[in-house]
Order: sequence, then structure tokens, then C-alpha cells
Amino acid sequence: MDPNKLDNINIIFNSIGLIQATFILSFTALIIYIIFFKIASKTTEIIVLLVLCAVEIEIGLSMLVVSILKLAYGKEVMEAGTSLCYYNGFEYQLVVRLELIIVAFLSLMRYMIVCHSIIKSTKFWLISLAIGCLPPLIIFTYGAILHQDKPLPSYLSCYAFTAPNQISFIISCIIPFIYLIPCWVITFSYFCIGIKVNKRLNQMKAEANASGDTNMLKIIKLQKIKIIVQLTLVIILYNVNFSPSYISHILKLAIDYKRGPIFESISHFTKTVTFTLNPVLTITFQPELNHELSAILFKLNLKIKTLYLKIFK
Repeated sequence: MDPNKLDNINIIFNSIGLIQATFILSFTALIIYIIFFKIASKTTEIIVLLVLCAVEIEIGLSMLVVSILKLAYGKEVMEAGTSLCYYNGFEYQLVVRLELIIVAFLSLMRYMIVCHSIIKSTKFWLISLAIGCLPPLIIFTYGAILHQDKPLPSYLSCYAFTAPNQISFIISCIIPFIYLIPCWVITFSYFCIGIKVNKRLNQMKAEANASGDTNMLKIIKLQKIKIIVQLTLVIILYNVNFSPSYISHILKLAIDYKRGPIFESISHFTKTVTFTLNPVLTITFQPELNHELSAILFKLNLKIKTLYLKIFK
């Protein structure tokens, strides 16, 4: 491909990456503030959310550093054999998968509480989470030991298992499932929660209709719209956004299909959108944290409106 086009791809998508990194770090800082200063009881969900926040900070910093370096020095800093390519092929590829696994555990916890009223101990969930994180940790640590990292066609990221041998082929077959399984768990859990909540809302709607409570009917309607929006985002973030990556990976294994830089950059972008919005969607399913976040945003909105009126009065 024309080097100038590759440069343009990197300028565009690393600029977007810079914005995404800033959002991730800012939103994560807000969540940490809410957890420590607004929520009194530190439930198991809150503790696991803190683990997610730690991973989000790592992702945000990684995206920030890589984006700044590539915008400053060009795509060449991601060439094979460079420290940045090695770092990206191990650290970034690992932490984004850990993030998805943690979100899957949080969705499963919420599903068990809402749908089955099952509450397990913090120790149980932390041990389960540690075990769940072992597969990507082992795979990408092994990749780091091999030190075979090469940039993907778009130069937006690097990949460790590039050698044409049987081990790389086997690991390349396993890696998609580290995305697939958490995405399936998240989709299943949140859809079950949505169905359960919708049934409760239908019962409340019948009672409100019987009593003629119009205010309650309006609240129920808004809640139903919220559920539809949440589940639509679940489908997009955890299924649609990963589809280009899944399809091209299957084609690569089947017919040795090679993704071009443009398709690769689109695939990379759709996945980073999921990693960026992961904590946002997770919070909407966590009532206590969602309530505190809504209150802060409401107060902030009032302050902005007041400031606007003062300036332009």
C-alpha cells in the first residue's frame, strides 16, 4: 500500500485513539471518585469494579502513550523489533482481553443477583476472576517470551504470534475465543436481566393502569426505553463491533486471507470503541453507582447552564 495512505490511516486513527484514551482516563477517574467518596458499602460488585478501573487506567495510559508517540514520530515507531511493537503486542493485547473478562464477570454477578437472587462471597468471585484471567495471561506471556511481534497491516497495533509454525497456528485458533466467550457471557447475562426487568415493569404497568397512575406509566415507559437502548448497545458493542475481526480471522484460517490496512484499521477501531464504552455500559447495569453518576451529571449540567446564562445574559 502507498506509504502516504498508511501515514494518513495512522494520523486519523491515532488521533481518535488520543480522544478515546482521554475519555477512558477521565471517566475512570470519575468512577473511582464515586466509589471512594459517594458509596458507603463496598460490595463485591464494587470491589470487582475497582479491579476493572485499574485495568481501564492501564488501557487508557497505553492508548495515550502509543497515540502520542505515533503522532509525533510516525508509524515507524511500531516497526517489528521496536520496543513499542513488543510492548503493544504483549501489554495492550493482554489488558484489553482482561478488561473484557472482568466485564463478563460483572455481568454474570448482576445476572445471578437479579435473575436468581444468588449472592456469592467476594473471595469466590476474586478467585474465579483470577482463574478466568489465566488463559490470556499465559498465552500473551508466552508470546512475549517468543519475541516475534510484528505490526499488523495498518500499523495500529502489533501481534505476537506471527511465525509460520504449528504453535502459532494453534494459538491463533484459540485467541478469538478469548473475545468470543466473554462477549457471549455478557450478551446472555444482560439480555436475561433485560427480560427479567421487563416482566417486572409489565406487572407494574398493569397495576398502574388499574389505579390510573399516569406518572407511574410515564416512568415505566422511560425505563422500557432505557432497557431497549442498553440491550441495543450490548448487541453492537459485544457482537457487531467484533464481527469484522471474527470474519477475517476465519477467512485467514480457511483460505489464508490477508486483511488490508483499511479493513484492519476499521476492525481495530470498532474494537477500541467497545473497550472505550465498556465501563459506561457496565455502570448502567449497576444501580447504586448509576444513581450516583446520574446525580453528579445532573448537578454538572445545572452548573454549566448557570454559567452559560451568566456569560450570555
